[in-house]
Amino acid sequence: MNRKIQMFTVFVTLFLIAGYSSTSAYWATDGVPVAPILYQPAPSEPLITTDGAGGAIIAWLDNRDGNNHIYAQRINADGSIHAGWTPDGEPICRA
Repeated sequence: MNRKIQMFTVFVTLFLIAGYSSTSAYWATDGVPVAPILYQPAPSEPLITTDGAGGAIIAWLDNRDGNNHIYAQRINADGSIHAGWTPDGEPICRA
């Protein structure tokens, strides 16, 4: 199996184990961009889990520099990007 796929699988597994519970967030009707910059081709289907504080953490594969990397974004319970996280998502794995 390709190393990137292995790392992505491990990350997703840990992501899901980290805290699976239901949350009820009241976000804007039209939504809030998770990563406002659009990269072509579009990022892969995102994975999402709770952050344990009413918000969520979203991860996706993204090839913004021509190589697939894993990025994540943390969203607060009010739908805003968590302070300290970059607007375009945090690089998780740039192998």
